[in-house]
Amino acid sequence: MKMPKANGPIKNITSELGNLDGIQKYDETSFLVSAWDSGIIYKISKAGEVEIIMEAEKSVGGILYIPERKILALPMNFQNKLLLYKFE
Repeated sequence: MKMPKANGPIKNITSELGNLDGIQKYDETSFLVSAWDSGIIYKISKAGEVEIIMEAEKSVGGILYIPERKILALPMNFQNKLLLYKFE
């Protein structure tokens, strides 16, 4: 969804992707978003372009992306563990 800064309508920028949970800024034009029900990590642009970055296990919660180190942290709720991935 895209929300205007001032009053105005909320717009969908992409189709439904699942039970989305975490969101982190990836760069100036896109975000990383986790889907709790499938474990898929998406990169979604402000224009609504969707790319699957990776698939983790089901139950990935809120995520953390550290751009300076290109590290993505995925807390796994049911598994009681934290997964760390380095992007190249």
